[in-house]
Amino acid sequence: MLTIYELQASGLNRTVAGHLFPSPSTQLILFNEVVVVFVIPFTLYFLYPRICPRGGPHYITKTCIGVVFSIVSGLVAIILETIRKKNCENNHGYSTISIFAQGPQYTLIALAEVFTKLTVMEYSYMEAPDGIKCFSMGLHQTALGLSYLIAVGIEALVIKTRPDWLLFDAPDICLRDESYLESFLGILVLLSIVFSIIFPLVTRIPKDILKNDQIRM
Repeated sequence: MLTIYELQASGLNRTVAGHLFPSPSTQLILFNEVVVVFVIPFTLYFLYPRICPRGGPHYITKTCIGVVFSIVSGLVAIILETIRKKNCENNHGYSTISIFAQGPQYTLIALAEVFTKLTVMEYSYMEAPDGIKCFSMGLHQTALGLSYLIAVGIEALVIKTRPDWLLFDAPDICLRDESYLESFLGILVLLSIVFSIIFPLVTRIPKDILKNDQIRM
């Protein structure tokens, strides 16, 4: 999703006080990392003790919260993209919307990282048995690799069926007649929604199996 955000930045106004903002996408990704750094202690020492005094929310709950933040971030980006396209049309192909308008979606995606990726690391290092801590992290990295593979598959499908959607080589997407970033973002949001539905259901399977075993005993 961050790759799409970087591309979206090329269609926004990148000037600050009359000067061109250098490497806007890089700076905004840095902003994302800064948000993560500050949110982690806030979450651990302020948020968790108040919403769940007995040790913080369950790992599954935190992961689901992170997915919700990711979905909201994508929806905010879609809204911004719709407004940006309209703004480009009204200003002869140039956007007057500042690149800093992406701040909310980067903040939300940073929160999503805190509640998902860092939760997985926390579980692997603090809850997994000593013998399988590395194996648990390996499963996490494998899942990331599979997600990248799915993303490549989606991109290949789009190239084959809708080659006019591929605008990753455009220096300024405002200069193109049409862009379809909102469609890419819509696909990612849809996948996140599907995951948010499947994930809680899958996590119930071991509990159901254990419960059935206990009943039989």
